[in-house]
Amino acid sequence: MHGKDHGKREDAGYVFDLRVEADGKEDQLDELRARFFRYQIERYDELLDFWDQEALGSAYILADNHDDDPNLAFVFSDKTAMQQIRFRHFLRDSRAIEREPSVLHQRVAAEKSRLRQFLEAQCRDIEENDDPKIKRFRKKRKIIVHPEAAKDLI
Repeated sequence: MHGKDHGKREDAGYVFDLRVEADGKEDQLDELRARFFRYQIERYDELLDFWDQEALGSAYILADNHDDDPNLAFVFSDKTAMQQIRFRHFLRDSRAIEREPSVLHQRVAAEKSRLRQFLEAQCRDIEENDDPKIKRFRKKRKIIVHPEAAKDLI
């Protein structure tokens, strides 16, 4: 949602003022975002350790084609897989350790399920323990956008 100052001219640019609209639950959403950010950092490290300990040495090559524009996404299971890849022979080396992407898709689905459970539990916790008198300190920021960059934004 646009804030009250969105698009106003200031100095050599325009104010970029967007606000989150959460039907009066903006503080709860802010808390959920903070918890989600911490969760992402923790899970990232845990998953790196998990995949490195498993040491499959695999590459998953995923075709991601959009409107006659072929794209390939390369996902490597761990650092041992990356050690087998030479830049000069990237495609050949990746194909040599390629595995069926169904394993990767199953792991992604499991991680999505785990994330959904985490977010639902955190939402319940926030709703049960919310105290509207307590607010998180936030640094006020003002974003000024150059007129050339503002053409598409404002």
